[in-house]
Amino acid sequence: MLPLEGKTAVVAGATVYCTGRSTEGNPSSMNRPETIVDTAEMVSANGGIGIAVRTAHH
Repeated sequence: MLPLEGKTAVVAGATVYCTGRSTEGNPSSMNRPETIVDTAEMVSANGGIGIAVRTAHH
């Protein structure tokens, strides 16, 4: 088991790479309304540095 599996983390004042496949017009397969860009913008708006990176996790 991974140490953070099933956990929620609050990250403040950090650079956060937001990864996944969701982009404008290409929603998440997990039915989440936000894209990786939206998530990165939320990180930046709350004092961190959000960077969106489109990636397929296998």
